Amino acid sequence: MGGCLSTNAVSDMKPKVLFVLGGPGSGKGTQCAKVVETFGHWSHISAGDCLRAERNDPNSKDGELINNIIKEGKIVPSEITVGLLVKAMAKQKEDGKKCFLIDGFPRNLGNDQGWGQVVGDGADVLGVLFYEASEEEMEKRLIERGTTSGRVDDNIESIKKRFRTYLEETMPIVEKYEKSGLVYKINGMPPPDEVWNVTSATIQMAESGATAQAEPTSKPRVLFVLGGPGAGKGTQCAKIVERFQHWSHISAGDCLRAERNDPASKDGELINSIIKEGKIVPSEITVGLLAKAMAKQKEDGKTCFLIDGFPRNLGNDQSWDQVVGTGADVLGVLFYEAAEGEMEKRLLGRGATSGRVDDNIESIRKRLKTYLDETMPIVEKYEAKGLVYKINGMPPPEEVWAVTEATIQKAEAKAA
Repeated sequence: MGGCLSTNAVSDMKPKVLFVLGGPGSGKGTQCAKVVETFGHWSHISAGDCLRAERNDPNSKDGELINNIIKEGKIVPSEITVGLLVKAMAKQKEDGKKCFLIDGFPRNLGNDQGWGQVVGDGADVLGVLFYEASEEEMEKRLIERGTTSGRVDDNIESIKKRFRTYLEETMPIVEKYEKSGLVYKINGMPPPDEVWNVTSATIQMAESGATAQAEPTSKPRVLFVLGGPGAGKGTQCAKIVERFQHWSHISAGDCLRAERNDPASKDGELINSIIKEGKIVPSEITVGLLAKAMAKQKEDGKTCFLIDGFPRNLGNDQSWDQVVGTGADVLGVLFYEAAEGEMEKRLLGRGATSGRVDDNIESIRKRLKTYLDETMPIVEKYEAKGLVYKINGMPPPEEVWAVTEATIQKAEAKAA
């Protein structure tokens, strides 16, 4: 059992802590500033800022030592860093802060052990916010910052040493917390406002007690994914399941295509004819295929499901209620919006290589008409319940992904 934070630093209520990690220049400081601006009970304590203030204090006994270590791109001894963090937390707690972003810490396993020895169970560690960015992008940002920051370590030699230290000593910390499902990964590459969308949702999810990887539940959680043909649903669903391992992507269209291509299927020929006409397959067939796919994925440990391209009409929705009913928790609808001209262009481009019989101009126009006539009423129905998450599908996929990622976290936090 580790020690505990002194009663001078923490009184009767335990502070909540999120460690904030990422390579130098990944955007941690920018996002932490937005967190404390938006959430008044949070405070941002940067381990680096604490160390810089200490080394510039002429009365500090450790200032010169800290300065030399940082110039070398090495990590300051744990006992010094933890002591400064405890001091900063105590000061912020006096100002009514209850939650703390500890930025740039723990940087290595020694830091983590030092935290356990000094703070121990005197604080609730919610997990790690981990900002990811390419080394090239981080180096570019730091060199630009160095022209105005005045920081002695914002030069190419120190930057490269800091990258090496980060990879060798800090990444094992991320891996350690990841095993406990306590790492919230955030892509730091997009513009700050897009990264903020994800950060904001993550803070709310962490506070709600939802882990970065959802715990298994008896009932599967479902998000219906709707939008016109070519709105980008499939691309975004693929990114979701790559980022969130407990989610599975089940495309109603893929289920139907697989069934119609199965020579042993009694419904294959019927499905093929209906799809060629740009019409919607009878609900009982579609729901049966979706239920079968969900059962298979559940055996593989999946707990959350993206049902892509369903329900396509009110009949689909009624069949879902009849077959699945209360056997799943429907979190809502992810709805991707795009202009008809853009969707048509994307589908024709895809048709050049996809081999899909419905990626031709005649079928595309029929599908767009069906979508407007039959699927939009479904969106309106769920919107009346406050269960539609609208996402603009027009920008490049990476920009759409930043919003999608934040939306998944928001939907999970709401369910928790």
